[in-house]
Amino acid sequence: MKNRIKEIRKKLDLTQQEFADRLGIKRGGIANYEIGRNEPADLVISLICREFNVNETWLRTGMGDMFLPTDRNADIAKLTKRLLNEESDSFKNRFVSMLANLTVEEWELLERKAKELCGMDNEMENKFTASTKKERKAMYNPATQIPDTPEELEALYPPIDIKDASKFDAG
Repeated sequence: MKNRIKEIRKKLDLTQQEFADRLGIKRGGIANYEIGRNEPADLVISLICREFNVNETWLRTGMGDMFLPTDRNADIAKLTKRLLNEESDSFKNRFVSMLANLTVEEWELLERKAKELCGMDNEMENKFTASTKKERKAMYNPATQIPDTPEELEALYPPIDIKDASKFDAG
């Protein structure tokens, strides 16, 4: 199990301290699990599985997938929890707050700009415009296109200088 705990932590790109903080335990405890000095108690195993969406069977035996599949609601809940643990003026919180207040027209503008940024080609654009409204929602609903982590979101959409914001206006 020691290698699997370290593998989870590395996969999530967390230090031992960050991993321990998320679980509410001491860093030394994580270090001891990773070197095999101690075996985690069932409670710690449950914490790891719940906090990081880890498959308990995989953690205990190495069988199956490391992570459990998630649905959109679980992803949104996970993002919300992370946002609540951050400073209220962080980029991620400001960005999500801004998204929450967009009008329908602003969502449409954002969708067009996202397509431009992603280099959506004409063939893909034609497929998009030829599809039904229901198919378009399923294919390109901005609410379902949320990256897995806030860091991925910021990497995809880095902050812009306010002086350059005029090039994103609808006019």
